[in-house]
Amino acid sequence: MIFSIVSVTEEQDQKIAAFGSSYVDRSVITSVSIGTFIFVYKITTAIEQSLTRNANVAASLRSEVRAC
Repeated sequence: MIFSIVSVTEEQDQKIAAFGSSYVDRSVITSVSIGTFIFVYKITTAIEQSLTRNANVAASLRSEVRAC
């Protein structure tokens, strides 16, 4: 499986805190970060599924060739 790990360093957290001093700004940044994470996760999952499909097709083709 392919996992994407998103971590925020202390320095980035301080920059975010300086940028979004109000709660609303921070929640917007958080929701954008979560949205980006979900987007990246969906893309990696789709790629992983297509690779698995390709591997399954290749395996079935190999077995058909052996059967001939």
